[in-house]
Amino acid sequence: METGKTTLEQSGKENGNKKIPPGKQINFTDPDSSIMLTKHHGVQQCYNHLAWVDVKAHIILGAHTSNNASDQLGLQPTLEHAEKMCGSLKDIQAGADAGFFSANNIAFMRRKGTDFYASYAVAKSPYAKDKFAYDAQSDTYTCPEGQMLSRQKTKKSGKIGGIQQ
Repeated sequence: METGKTTLEQSGKENGNKKIPPGKQINFTDPDSSIMLTKHHGVQQCYNHLAWVDVKAHIILGAHTSNNASDQLGLQPTLEHAEKMCGSLKDIQAGADAGFFSANNIAFMRRKGTDFYASYAVAKSPYAKDKFAYDAQSDTYTCPEGQMLSRQKTKKSGKIGGIQQ
């Protein structure tokens, strides 16, 4: 118990003595890791490992490990590691899945002179926002199953056309 208290006090000092927000968790055995939602195992204490691979030669050119669940934020450090290992990656073609698609990554790759191809996330759920019909007169939505939903609150997402800013 005393060790946990010391760790909490140290964490507070490292964060400018800011209070730890309610619901925030600290992993005492691996404080650098983060809680992330995994595809097959629910919520786990994890790291996010990314690799930059030459698909023809089947060689890893660069790698990056972080405690951030977002692949979008990992593309730039992974490419920078690949550049350190291999030199300039100018005039190459690079592909990535939708997890890496962002305006920042597109601009970064353009500055590097790399042709970047990434799909953008497409909602596959039958309950995606575009599947709900809006009735302006009653200010309600009708879901794909015909149920009426009234507006509870308005949320600003910070996204434009599916691109995270």
